[in-house]
Amino acid sequence: MPPQPSTPADLTPLRKEIESLDRELVALLNKRLEVSGAIGAVKRRSRSHSHPFDPDREESLLRLLTRENPGPLSAASLRAIYREIFSSSRARQSPLTIGYLDGPHDHADCAHHTPLLAACSRFGVEENYCAVPRVKTLLKETAAGHLTLSLLCPGVLAAHGAEIGKHLYVCGEIPLRGRLPVSGKGKGTGKKTALPFYILTRRETEPAATPLVPGTRLLLLAAGLGKKPSLPALQRWCRAHGARFLYASAHDGAALIDIDIPAIPLPPLLHLEETLRHALGAPAKSKSKAASQPRLLLLGAYLAEEATPHGHA
Repeated sequence: MPPQPSTPADLTPLRKEIESLDRELVALLNKRLEVSGAIGAVKRRSRSHSHPFDPDREESLLRLLTRENPGPLSAASLRAIYREIFSSSRARQSPLTIGYLDGPHDHADCAHHTPLLAACSRFGVEENYCAVPRVKTLLKETAAGHLTLSLLCPGVLAAHGAEIGKHLYVCGEIPLRGRLPVSGKGKGTGKKTALPFYILTRRETEPAATPLVPGTRLLLLAAGLGKKPSLPALQRWCRAHGARFLYASAHDGAALIDIDIPAIPLPPLLHLEETLRHALGAPAKSKSKAASQPRLLLLGAYLAEEATPHGHA
């Protein structure tokens, strides 16, 4: 047996200090879990939440910790660590079951199997992951509460957005840029993009009930655009209203748009809808033709993940 290299004498006290710190961390993590369990008990008694996933609360906490982080721990590392802390806390209350599409033709704008990778990048080891072969089954199981959450790529969300809005809403997104392989193209962008996956849950409250604090992101479906929507006109409308054009499905006559709430209030959704019809050259809305005219549907309102550099905050 070859001789083991000797440990430099000056490493021994440093390693003992690391071990002491690790013991303190484990004790604090367990204490945090106890408090999390007490929070879950309060929620169950008040029946204020059907499941423990509260993405806006998690994002608010991460933003607070990132601002107060002096370094050298990077913001990206802090988020990765807390992903598992949140996962263990949710499991203490009630484990999540997350559904995702698993079929070769279900992800026109992303790599096959990317949904599971996206889920693992946002959630943790304590969650349950469930592959579902068909879109309709995924939506039905989520609306029934058999799946706590489900993930959809932009193409599927644009194609089924009007149906989704009846029973489900988007409560968050999983940005993929710099994190996971993406092979598709956002339609109409002319270049490769890293569009997010969207997190859906059962509609128990209206998305509009979410407090629209600065930084809240509104996800909108522009529907009724026709088989040949004018993408340049749609993009000009987005620029004029501080919105982002994300994805268009000519087959479904629909497009995904998001708007980040600024410090000043946005105009009402109906006003934005009217300006969209005007921009696309559609006639004034009438009851008889309302379904076939351009309209905006609110799919979700949530705090999007704050972009963080890889250096410390």
